[in-house]
Amino acid sequence: MQPLGTYGTAGRDTIIGPNLWNLDTSLTKDFKVKERATVQFRAEAFNLMNHPSFQLLATNTQIFAGAAVNASAGKITATNSQPRQIQLALKVLF
Repeated sequence: MQPLGTYGTAGRDTIIGPNLWNLDTSLTKDFKVKERATVQFRAEAFNLMNHPSFQLLATNTQIFAGAAVNASAGKITATNSQPRQIQLALKVLF
């Protein structure tokens, strides 16, 4: 074992983090009310599949001899993405 505080021999970017999943979509429908007036209905969905996108693994940030190590090193503790959000809108164009 190498002493605490020394660097290993692994190459740079050898650990690849989790994938990012995201699907945003919107639907729009226009309704003609009069010759110069239109009502627009819009439905928008963000993260439609509601798939979690996890952050990178927690790392050991303290590398000096005698320092306490990070207890959550190597664990995924949070997500990058928001949960599914759906919003509806009604707009009058004239």
